Amino acid sequence: MRELDRILESFLEREYRALGEEERQRFAEILEFPDPDLHAYLVGKAEPSDPALARLFDSIRAGIPH
Repeated sequence: MRELDRILESFLEREYRALGEEERQRFAEILEFPDPDLHAYLVGKAEPSDPALARLFDSIRAGIPH
């Protein structure tokens, strides 16, 4: 989905350099998620069970224009 690509690219441009190694690894993990799951997490329709992933998605969502 191009929309997902734009959201993730925007996050990379804004925040990636500030991420720690563990957060970077988690970001790499989410890139492997199926698009429907990734979309649900990014728009807040679902939350991952892993609290660290949930925080990362919160950070990504914080930069999505409303």
